[in-house]
Amino acid sequence: MTLNRPYKRIARPFNMPNGSYVGGTIDESYLADHNFAPDRTTAIRGYHAIENDLRRVFEFVEPHQQNLDTFSTRLYEIFLRASTEFESNCKSILAANGYSRAGDWNMGDYKKIEAATRLSEYQIRLTIWADTPRVLQPLAPWSTGGSLPWYQDYNTVKHNRSDKFKLANLKNTVDAVAALFVILFAQFNILAFSAHELVSSHGDWNGWLAYHNSIFWIKLPTGWTTSECYGFASLTPTFGAFSF
Repeated sequence: MTLNRPYKRIARPFNMPNGSYVGGTIDESYLADHNFAPDRTTAIRGYHAIENDLRRVFEFVEPHQQNLDTFSTRLYEIFLRASTEFESNCKSILAANGYSRAGDWNMGDYKKIEAATRLSEYQIRLTIWADTPRVLQPLAPWSTGGSLPWYQDYNTVKHNRSDKFKLANLKNTVDAVAALFVILFAQFNILAFSAHELVSSHGDWNGWLAYHNSIFWIKLPTGWTTSECYGFASLTPTFGAFSF
């Protein structure tokens, strides 16, 4: 038995674990419904501004294993922006589904999103990496309730830039930007590829999804069960709330 209505800001496959996440044509998809996420284009635009800045960094710092520890003011800026955008998306998912807890939300709250989205299973492939494409799973530790190394380093360097500036390095920055792309894809699927058009076509190579304007390829979770998939027929569905 599939789910008869979608959760807000949570994309899932239709009818079967390897089914389409779109559910019909993209113009009619729940993903593009204003009630699903009223700030969709703003969130996606924010990500692409960060991705474009990372792309420019690669004009000066070769995307290569030997440069993972390279740090700079520019990388520091991108690292912090990507991490704060990640936090913002976590809060939006929780709030849209009625999550409530007194006080400031933190990583203990954000981890709860794993149960609804399987964020830990998403894989990212950076094909412009020198020699061999770099494959990442920036949220993999959440599968066992673990901490995210790049996020811990973000908090450290944010509060102690003078002593911990080296943490604003290429590895952490790429991981943070990749994590941001993952959490957008977990909400908007292929619409995350562009804020300016309803993406309806994309490449698929051995399970990897790609689009011409993105530096990342992405592979989606494979662990869904049929009972976790969407199965509604309405073009204008009512939205449910995931119980975090």
